[in-house]
Amino acid sequence: MDIIDVYEKVTEKSNLARCQIRITSKTIDDHQTLLEELNRFNAAEGWLCYQSKVVKLSEGTLPDDREDNVLFGELAKENRSLHIRQRKAGWLISEIVSSPARESTVEREQCIAKIVSYSLDQNEFADYEVFWEKEKRDANNDHGFNGEYFPKSYRFVGFRSGKESS
Repeated sequence: MDIIDVYEKVTEKSNLARCQIRITSKTIDDHQTLLEELNRFNAAEGWLCYQSKVVKLSEGTLPDDREDNVLFGELAKENRSLHIRQRKAGWLISEIVSSPARESTVEREQCIAKIVSYSLDQNEFADYEVFWEKEKRDANNDHGFNGEYFPKSYRFVGFRSGKESS
């Protein structure tokens, strides 16, 4: 029995999946280039925090606000998410791509993913995919844990109306 089987037996839920993630990051120096990158990502939905407001994006339409700078945000489309964070005089953007683990993928390169929901109001939720990775043991890592799973990363996957899922 592996960790997913044990979890499903104990919780009587089947909301875990084996996956792989790829994270690529880059720094952007000016706001115009940031806006071009956001448009190129072609998000289905997400949110952006500006200096004066927070904007929820749905239907993939980015606000045409050239006077107010983006501070941070998260965009999503299918199995991809884009994290935007202001850093010093620029921005760090990180794209996270999630894909099912292939049969040939060795366990140490796999993650376990679970969708976690956060309530925005009574009937609306922001869903995030949380990735857990098995600890890699080596000579410098001797704190007593052996092969346990720890959070590695997360990605915004979208907004949802209805009841909370868990």
